[in-house]
Amino acid sequence: MSTTTPAGFNRTIPLSRAADPKIRDALAAGRLGAFRRAWLKSLSKPRRRAQRRLSEKTWLALWSVNTTELADRERHFATALEAITPLKAAKKPTRRSKKPSRPAPTSLDQALTEWSSAVTGRPAPWETLAVAEVLFRVGEHLKAETLTSCLAVLARGFARSSQANLSHATAGESLSEKTNPIDCEVPWVTGLLLSPLNGATKLQRSGQTLLQQLLRDSTDSRGLPTGDSIRSLPNVLRTLARATAWARIFHMPLWCDFEPHLQRLVEAATLLQVPPQPASSESAADVPPSPASSLLPVLQQLLDDDSASHPARFRKLLKK
Repeated sequence: MSTTTPAGFNRTIPLSRAADPKIRDALAAGRLGAFRRAWLKSLSKPRRRAQRRLSEKTWLALWSVNTTELADRERHFATALEAITPLKAAKKPTRRSKKPSRPAPTSLDQALTEWSSAVTGRPAPWETLAVAEVLFRVGEHLKAETLTSCLAVLARGFARSSQANLSHATAGESLSEKTNPIDCEVPWVTGLLLSPLNGATKLQRSGQTLLQQLLRDSTDSRGLPTGDSIRSLPNVLRTLARATAWARIFHMPLWCDFEPHLQRLVEAATLLQVPPQPASSESAADVPPSPASSLLPVLQQLLDDDSASHPARFRKLLKK
């Protein structure tokens, strides 16, 4: 792993006046363990909400692992995540076991160590989201040096991406056709993750603007998917679902006036998942499986709304 001193990390992302004094003191003293505890404590409330709201069987970032072009470094890290669920990462060996299996956090530490050592510039969007999710959800099971080094890598990407994102994150302007939906997530998620250090409000606002524009570009005036967006709709929904999950976990507003658009889009996408009903039982075998079955957990996440804005019948459709 590339060594990351507390002072070096502090230069990578200067602390704001609103930063927790314990975080500031830990970095100044070079106590990485104390820094990790303080950073995790500052995120304790959203992390508890994540434990209640997110499945322990998978990582949200893996929704896009087969639909995004990944570099070799990203593919290697994705393989590690596929083998280590959040539940396994947090599992402790039992005392009764004579030969306890190797703790999953060790493997995660190794994967993150290799990742942080391999990144020399700005990390790619998918790996940024994946590493951010791991640090946030199971950070207490990682070595302090590992967590700090990975945060430093994300902070460098955070600082560089802020200039690019803020330059074109203007409300009302359509996104480029080449824009990958995941690109719209990066400033939003990274800003929330690093908020205990510097507030990251500029990146959060940039991410909010980009995500709202992505939603607007993908729907018509009624909130229904446009014909041009049907092909990219699955990837758009994955991005909207992850971004919404982070917003709910952090209790941060995201969609605001566009909430009705999101609701109608989710309901329309849910109806598209319902397979055609056979005319008779004999023809049931001829009905092909839903081609977008991988979207079921995505839509379930979007329908899991505390405000119960979606009618119950849409949740029932996904359970059939």
